[in-house]
Amino acid sequence: MKNLWMILIIVGVVLVGCAPQIRTYGKIYPNFKEEQFVTVGATMMGKESCEEYRSSTGGHHTCESYELVYLGRVGDSIRIGYREFTRNMWESGGRMARPAYSMEATYPTRSKIITFRNIRIEIIEISDDGLKYKLISVE
Repeated sequence: MKNLWMILIIVGVVLVGCAPQIRTYGKIYPNFKEEQFVTVGATMMGKESCEEYRSSTGGHHTCESYELVYLGRVGDSIRIGYREFTRNMWESGGRMARPAYSMEATYPTRSKIITFRNIRIEIIEISDDGLKYKLISVE
């Protein structure tokens, strides 16, 4: 009976050690509800979420990122650019990147709150030098 328990414990430890391990983490910048100032071409907001996958046969690391970029003011409109990209890295040294995706959106300068996808931004001030804003929410 003792031998059976020992075998079961050893098999359990081996199985747990061989099971895939997934760790997910991410970051959003800038901090919510803090006034920020950006000039043309600067990143207004970014988000990166990564996942590490490990198993007894190897592993990989995948990151998905996106960012909003202030593209400037044209007449009575402000232009915001969106870029997203993904990269995968395997322990074996292989790398793969999905082609980047980007688009541009235009908003009236009179808008106090702009929403792009699930991102809400409060516009505080628009000047010739740049844009002052607060990040309200990202869902």
